[in-house]
Amino acid sequence: MNIYILLSAPVLGEVSAITEKERIILCENCNIKELTFKNASLLLDKWNGEDLISALGQFFISERLKAKFDSLEIGYHATSFDVILKKPSEKYKNQSLKFYRIIFKNVCRGFLDPWFEFISKCEVCEREKWIMDTDGYTSSANPNLVGEDIKNPAPRNVYKNSWKGENAFLLQDEYNFPIVTQSFVDILVELGVKINKKGGVWLRPTDWIDENKNIIE
Repeated sequence: MNIYILLSAPVLGEVSAITEKERIILCENCNIKELTFKNASLLLDKWNGEDLISALGQFFISERLKAKFDSLEIGYHATSFDVILKKPSEKYKNQSLKFYRIIFKNVCRGFLDPWFEFISKCEVCEREKWIMDTDGYTSSANPNLVGEDIKNPAPRNVYKNSWKGENAFLLQDEYNFPIVTQSFVDILVELGVKINKKGGVWLRPTDWIDENKNIIE
């Protein structure tokens, strides 16, 4: 099963000013917080039928893409967002649009060097804290800004024995660059999502490895 890093999706707007944001503390010991929303809506400059977009560094999916995801083994939390279009086209001006902010909840383990450096592990919730290294920042650059991926990015490698068949998951650093399978990508292609083209969704192949860090074909 081929796997890919989901690097970026089109940024078409922003979370609207009427949206109420709150950070809820999940663990008092390490102060980990979860961002929650009330009266949630997205203010989009335009929309031409895109099914996967981003805002605030988060991923949002359309209702029809959510229906497809719900038929697969893709574990995620979804928060409903109404959509406000600044300049609706004739095709969509009478539609009531809704998107869903998604947080992927499946976690696998990988070899994180040289992307991240381990800092500590919470004694209460056992959350691991990692800090992104220079190679990680360079390798996480948004290809939509220049229309192509960077040359010689640092690899993201996943331990195959930590995978339980999920079609989308994070690694233990919990950074919001999910790893997705070919089945996930096939759904995007089926819906006509542009892959690795400017204004589309950007993916980068990555590798399964074993405990000795050997690549598994």
